[in-house]
Amino acid sequence: MTMATNDSLVALSAVELKRLIEARQISPVELPEACIARIVADACLQLAAASAGLCRV
Repeated sequence: MTMATNDSLVALSAVELKRLIEARQISPVELPEACIARIVADACLQLAAASAGLCRV
């Protein structure tokens, strides 16, 4: 990732992401990769919490 971490990318607005892509500060490929990484991380946390009995699924 050239400019930002996965978490900071997924927190930006669509307008800001468009500006960063147009300015070539991030690659158009980086955004979906960051979104997928965030989804995977959230799923892992939910699975860990469920297996520890901390939440009900």
